[in-house]
Amino acid sequence: MDRGCCAALTALLLAAGVGGNGSIGENERVDCYPQGPISEEECRLRGCTFQQASQPGPPPCYMTHDMHRYVYAGPQKEDSVNGWSVVTDNEIKIRVETTSNFSISGDAAVRALSIEFEAYSTRVMGFRIKDADNERYEVPASVLNLAIPRRLNKNFYRVEYVSDPNQAFAFKIIRASTNVTLFDTTIGGMIFEDRFLQVVTRLASKYLYGFGENRHQSFRHQLDWSTTPIFSRHTDPHVRDKGSNYGGVHPFYMVVEDEGPAHGVFLLNSNAIEYKVQPSPALTLRAMGGVMEFVVCMGATPNDLILEYTQVVGRPELPPYTALGFHQEVKVEDAADVIKKMRQAQLPLDVLHIRSRASDQEWDVTVMKDSLSKAVAQLQANGSLALVTLPPYIRVDAEDEAVRQAYQEGLWKDVFVKWPKEYAEYNDSDMNRASFGPDRTLLAIDEALLSVALVDFFQPKAVEWWQKWLTSLQHDIPWDGYALQHNQPFSPHTNQEPTSPLRCSSQAHEESSQYKAAAIPVWNSSATSGLLSDQTICMDGQHVVDNKSVSHYNLHNLYGHAQAAAANKIIQKLKGKRGLVMTEAHFAGTGAAAGAWLSTSLKDSPATAIKQSIISAFEYNMFGMTMTGGNALYVPTEEASCLQWQVFTMFHVLAKSILNSGPDMEDGCLQYRSVREASRKALNMRYTLLPYLYTLFYHGWMEGEPLIRPLFYEYSTKHHHKDILEVDRQFLWGPALMFVPNIEGGDQRSLYMPDDTWYNVYQGQDQLQLDASFNSSRRKVMVAPKDEMVIFQRGGYIIPVHVPFDHDGQSAPMSIAAVRKRDFGLWIAPYYHDDGSAAANGNLYWDDGQSLDTIEKEDYMSWFIYNSWQEGNCSRALLDYDVERNNVTGMDQLKFRNIVISGYKMSDRQVGDEETQMVVRKNGQRLAKEQLKFFFDRGLTVQFVEGIPLSQSFKLDIIHPLPTAKADTCL
Repeated sequence: MDRGCCAALTALLLAAGVGGNGSIGENERVDCYPQGPISEEECRLRGCTFQQASQPGPPPCYMTHDMHRYVYAGPQKEDSVNGWSVVTDNEIKIRVETTSNFSISGDAAVRALSIEFEAYSTRVMGFRIKDADNERYEVPASVLNLAIPRRLNKNFYRVEYVSDPNQAFAFKIIRASTNVTLFDTTIGGMIFEDRFLQVVTRLASKYLYGFGENRHQSFRHQLDWSTTPIFSRHTDPHVRDKGSNYGGVHPFYMVVEDEGPAHGVFLLNSNAIEYKVQPSPALTLRAMGGVMEFVVCMGATPNDLILEYTQVVGRPELPPYTALGFHQEVKVEDAADVIKKMRQAQLPLDVLHIRSRASDQEWDVTVMKDSLSKAVAQLQANGSLALVTLPPYIRVDAEDEAVRQAYQEGLWKDVFVKWPKEYAEYNDSDMNRASFGPDRTLLAIDEALLSVALVDFFQPKAVEWWQKWLTSLQHDIPWDGYALQHNQPFSPHTNQEPTSPLRCSSQAHEESSQYKAAAIPVWNSSATSGLLSDQTICMDGQHVVDNKSVSHYNLHNLYGHAQAAAANKIIQKLKGKRGLVMTEAHFAGTGAAAGAWLSTSLKDSPATAIKQSIISAFEYNMFGMTMTGGNALYVPTEEASCLQWQVFTMFHVLAKSILNSGPDMEDGCLQYRSVREASRKALNMRYTLLPYLYTLFYHGWMEGEPLIRPLFYEYSTKHHHKDILEVDRQFLWGPALMFVPNIEGGDQRSLYMPDDTWYNVYQGQDQLQLDASFNSSRRKVMVAPKDEMVIFQRGGYIIPVHVPFDHDGQSAPMSIAAVRKRDFGLWIAPYYHDDGSAAANGNLYWDDGQSLDTIEKEDYMSWFIYNSWQEGNCSRALLDYDVERNNVTGMDQLKFRNIVISGYKMSDRQVGDEETQMVVRKNGQRLAKEQLKFFFDRGLTVQFVEGIPLSQSFKLDIIHPLPTAKADTCL
């Protein structure tokens, strides 16, 4: 064998995990010095192994599996095999102790750890790794109260762990039904210091998803040795570095196992977090404080897993129906003109987000309240909503009397974030006197370089003060909700000497770890000092939680969550109905109180933005945040790019755009007639589909169902090729509708068609009927108009719709209030069996669109089942519409106007002849010809001239002769 071949084989074996001389394979290595480069001598002094890798990525200085970081210390076990014990008890508690002085952060290792495993339900369990002898900070239950299920009949898992004190401690969590290992620490690398906690686990497969909020180039993580931070930051969306973090904090991941089952792991920790992936496959999880508490969820499918996870952290909210319409974001001074311009463009304006100008000396919503109140009143008169941008702070030197009084009252009630007690007086050369307010109030700076005091939302009295302040604003303008911005919190000039009034001490305990967390900004190094507090507030700032002082270092990632939860309660109390809260910063569980806009940029290209938006939407729905959508900045001015993005964004759950060009739309995307027409057409289709979308929201609210989902949530790899696990350029609304956006900008679409029956919803500008079925599988290319979203309906499903406003797509309804008055229809997409019979089903949820207690008082639920078969010489279709409950006033006025049955098999006879042969019975009574209209393009449409009230259950029986039968056979 020649030397080149030997070298190639050696490299392959090393990468695969087979090391020479007993060493660890390259892809198995756990970094011994994650801070950065290290010499061989320094590495060996740390007790680690040094060997340069044959490929980029693997660390040259790495730990061995048997490094005695922690060893088993009790309770005593007599039944171990080869040093391992196996248990299936509902609760297990283990003590382990360190055998090393090894340190990453400069802190001593915690001497003894308590590791506790507990079964919560048959599919949910948890485990905690904490200091066995001393209390440490843990996420407060008063801030994030997990809804841990308690319904245990039989464990779906078992725990195996090393109980031999002469071996390095490790443990495994194994799914009992399949023997798949869900969590496996035998790879080594468990470290527990005050400011550096690390657990490394092998993964059950390479199909890893989740973690946020970061920019990922694909939904499935590329296991490329990258380290990514999870730390709430305000980062410009055009920053494309995958190492950047944004406002969301979601330390939750999912792994799809062989043949389709999935499991997820949630790390309950609010300190700065980071994760590292490697191709073995394995995952390193690090936290810069607190404890390592995990919740493990198991699902038969990925969709089942999301249901389990959202039950723990909180189901997503049910928004007001109006929030499903079209959103615009404008500057405060442009609000009135934009309302006028949208009407001139014949486009609806359902929700208006009004944002302040950062350069103003005052919060300009208060200054411009007179002109704004007229604009908001005009909006609300048409059934639309108005949201105001709210920061998490108040300016301390405001000229406006109301703002000054509110600040003084806040000082008196002690509701702001403070400096530590040891900073009773300004005494640190690293810091600036201007950041010290009265009574140790920590003063940050906003974008206008003005001092602000941040509200401590963890204190009930602070929330009460904030509610009083918002109530005073509500008297001037009756806002319908809030857009919470800069609530990471964001203080843009922190640590930027010499201009910054806020400079944080580099000697503070929270900032002086020898390990520089990945969360420290690297995307603009010239404007950062290398501190965690860069562009936010100082980590040693103090909050009060449950009457205890807690540092911002521990609570930073929870700050936006606390504000969003407070805002949701306040708007509900002030309005007496559902409001809409959108937030820039969020944590696990925030979806129960607020939605969030995606961090999207069109600076590169619409194709990049669309792909990124789909991936982010998948992740947000994983995290239980369903009210999400693109928040495009750097809007292009080229007609083709405008058209591409505008059509796509109409089919996000949150359909929102920003008018960067002010009131003169001639300078923006709407200057183009093609964009205006495509927008109207897309909105017409969106409004048509709203009953189905709102029903999906109901199921998300009640059961945790994700709204936007990838194909593999519905199609197991047990029956489909694993290629489906990589598909992230198209998306589903629920289980029934598949959307294929125009990513490349041409007239062709590349798509993956699962092996199923699919119906093209429309092809051509004047065809709203469902197209013929698309029976195929795998990757396809189809031709489609540039100005159209390709939509497929899945066989076996019925979706409720509003009767379309306009079949030529040239006009759209002017408000969602008008949409709610429209009649309903059913789009039936049969799934045909081998014997020619077919079936489909669906349901409709409805309420008044705004009440808080719709489940208890006023809601409506109906279910519908469709079956068709051959009966003698007749074809028969039966639709059973069952009203389960009807407590909504006015349902008699809402009617079903038509049903559309896709793929309905008809002969080539003339339509007139078919009408005479078609028999339709309602509840057994034949309907007269004058009561019906029939259309036979791409299936069968039955239109009811007088309509059928939604308040009534009914059965429809549709019969017609087979092509070979006599015309009067079935009469």
